[in-house]
Amino acid sequence: MYEALNQSGINALIITEESGMLQAGRENPEYIILLDPLDGSINYIANVPYCSVSIAALPYRGSVSVDDIAVGVVSEIFRDRYYSFIKGSTPT
Repeated sequence: MYEALNQSGINALIITEESGMLQAGRENPEYIILLDPLDGSINYIANVPYCSVSIAALPYRGSVSVDDIAVGVVSEIFRDRYYSFIKGSTPT
């Protein structure tokens, strides 16, 4: 996933549980991307259907919080379901 983001031209600081902080693109990031490519790894190994790929993005600046998240998506691995969020949009 890091390679895909890096090749996409997105200029971001990528933060993952497994790898820590990684830089994609130029030196000064525009975004922070929170990435958990396998959220629920023990469940995945045990074939328990509660595991997902989780991604969230927010603008890069000196001080950020969870309230700054602009977009996010969680995609279940064993079931064909996903959940998304776009700040300011109305759920349908």
